[in-house]
Amino acid sequence: MRAPFYLLSLVLLASPFAIREATANKTHQVSSRMRAQLRIAMRTEAFNYAKYSLYAQQARRNGNNNLADIFEKAADTKRYEHFTVEAKLVGLVETESENLKEAVQGESRDEVMYFDLAKEAAGDGDALAERHFDEFRRKAAEQRDAFKALLSGSETNAP
Repeated sequence: MRAPFYLLSLVLLASPFAIREATANKTHQVSSRMRAQLRIAMRTEAFNYAKYSLYAQQARRNGNNNLADIFEKAADTKRYEHFTVEAKLVGLVETESENLKEAVQGESRDEVMYFDLAKEAAGDGDALAERHFDEFRRKAAEQRDAFKALLSGSETNAP
């Protein structure tokens, strides 16, 4: 079983790359307003997938397998149906090089966000949250650097 605090990170980072059906849809044009709305919807679906998955884990730990099954079914619908269709409409998945560039930018944003959150937690005297946010920041930097290394390799190996 995965640690709960990694679940949302995995969803938000891995899902766009793992969903083959969400490749860029070059024939369907989406307005900038609809693109923004789809991105909001995708974030909501990803969050609900993670949330329902955690609810299912708790229900299963407590022996309530029927409830766990219902939460898992809802989570799967959020990720494999709603998110996938929305991602296809918005053209989320592009070339590997473009996907890597976006991943570098996303991890860079995460690193800054977690730095700020750790600082706020420290100011509030919340040492536990500060430690978690520092760890998340460190992992975001590692992931960013890994994506950068892959990006350098993909650009030099491009036809």
